[in-house]
Amino acid sequence: LIPLLILAYVFYTYFMPLLDRVQHTQDLFAVSVMLIFMALLMAGGGFIIYDIGSALTRAANMVVEAKPGDVTTVERTDEIGTLMASFTKMMSTIEHQSQEINNFPKQLDQLTRQAFQDALTGLPNRALFMDRLAHALTRTERRAQHVAVLFLDLDRFKVVNDSLGHGMGDQVLVESSRRLLGCVRPEDTVARLGGDEFAILLEDLDGVEGA
Repeated sequence: LIPLLILAYVFYTYFMPLLDRVQHTQDLFAVSVMLIFMALLMAGGGFIIYDIGSALTRAANMVVEAKPGDVTTVERTDEIGTLMASFTKMMSTIEHQSQEINNFPKQLDQLTRQAFQDALTGLPNRALFMDRLAHALTRTERRAQHVAVLFLDLDRFKVVNDSLGHGMGDQVLVESSRRLLGCVRPEDTVARLGGDEFAILLEDLDGVEGA
């Protein structure tokens, strides 16, 4: 805009008097030139705005239509192409971060399960069992009740693994876990400590006979 205004001023002040000595014709010609300059300026600005807007719209459509893992390419090599590539990269980054935020609760739940649950049987592992035992002992100090801990292991479990394979041994562990859960109350805890070793936490017992 500034170079056009300077050019119009120079043309009107220095160049116009050399062409025509009649003031009316000079002013009329100068106004026409100014209108032409303004029309060219508006047309050029409109084209630039349209070009940028269409590029942004196309970049947005590329981001919306792109599937996860797709590599989006931009054919233009000018400044608009650079803008499209930057805009596409920014939108892809925002979409990726949004997916990570949405998946964070699932990842947190998965990490929690891995930290406190046995992957094979789904039972509490040693860490969770010890935590529940500590809480149970704390509650026992305030009430006239007893806590019992039962330790169990499977005899000759190594024979099963050696003769039938580890896959069958895993099935035996899963079935044993299911049967142990069926033998206790809902408030009791059955945990797998590792290998073929299990532990059961019984709370609110009146004595050894309850265990």
